[in-house]
Amino acid sequence: MNIQRRRLDAPGRALSLAVSTALVFSSLLTAPAFGQSETSEANSASATNAASATNWRVIVLPQVDLWYHGLATAGLQGLGPYDLYEPGYAARLNVSKAEAQTAPTAFDDRVAGFGSALARDPAFEVFHFVPLYFASSAVEPMLGALEVVGAAEGAPAAVDVLARFGANAVAGTISRPDQRAVLTDWTSALRAEWDGFFADYWRELAVRNASHLQSIQAEWNDQFAPHLAAYLKEYRLDGGVLVLSDPVGPEGRIFEGVPGNRSDNIVVVGFDEDAGPRAPLYAAVRELCFPLVREVLAGQPVAANRASSASRSSTAAVRCGAYLLDRFAPELAPGYRSSFTRNASGDPAQVTAAFDRKYATDAALDAAMQNRLGAIPGR
Repeated sequence: MNIQRRRLDAPGRALSLAVSTALVFSSLLTAPAFGQSETSEANSASATNAASATNWRVIVLPQVDLWYHGLATAGLQGLGPYDLYEPGYAARLNVSKAEAQTAPTAFDDRVAGFGSALARDPAFEVFHFVPLYFASSAVEPMLGALEVVGAAEGAPAAVDVLARFGANAVAGTISRPDQRAVLTDWTSALRAEWDGFFADYWRELAVRNASHLQSIQAEWNDQFAPHLAAYLKEYRLDGGVLVLSDPVGPEGRIFEGVPGNRSDNIVVVGFDEDAGPRAPLYAAVRELCFPLVREVLAGQPVAANRASSASRSSTAAVRCGAYLLDRFAPELAPGYRSSFTRNASGDPAQVTAAFDRKYATDAALDAAMQNRLGAIPGR
């Protein structure tokens, strides 16, 4: 995702955050089951399997899934070339709602209007990142905090301490009365969706996927973290949480947190329960490349517009992921390329050729990424 890669700087506006980020992310990284009763069964498996070889934990979070469930159903997309939300997600959830005899929900009745309202105002691009700001909170405190933001002018104070960080972040961007009215309506509709359908659906899904979550954590610990340690250290990505979210599409999210904290990072990628345990990790590698891509692009000619900039950096990140694994974990690189070119032949040479065609970048950018990776000490 190409906005708000580092700090909580909304498009065109700097945010003044009164609450300490250290408190927020300390809670996220140390609390059992991340302080949320909804996630305890799903996250306990990955937590007990987390090895000392990594400071990254693989988890699922209901507030992340609920929020992105709403955006995926509304059809909101970004400027880049890859889908922010899984294209078939809304249709799949409609089947689940029909099976649960809850379709259509009150949210479904209003979703078309929400999609139009959110797409009209660039300020609502912040919605693609909102649940990351509440990652150490839970569904109810997040919704309650956003209700306060929608009802007040300026930065809210009377909210749950772990939700205050996100409340201040959103208040700094969604500031006009008409924007706050949309936020209020959206939050109210999401609350009804959670109470009427999504809470039960999410809990069942989380329990079913618990063993898969554990397998992904084990793959990260054993196959990815040891090889990528030098790169992660170089870019202050030593620790954090990898959040798997069913509604998220090929374009994930990364929030690098405070520059002085090496362990407050959040990465969100899609979660296909039928995919193998390496599929979300390959997606995470791509997200983890954005700090390098941003650094390299700073020395390149500026793109003509925001859409071109988003397209260039998104494609460069995919390609950078392959170079990163070529450099530090060559045994994982073929699988990475195959993951991003699923319709290509199984022959390694043909997969590489298909990958290079699909994710083509200019020679100067290619060379700059490879040179930067080559300068990092290690394997």
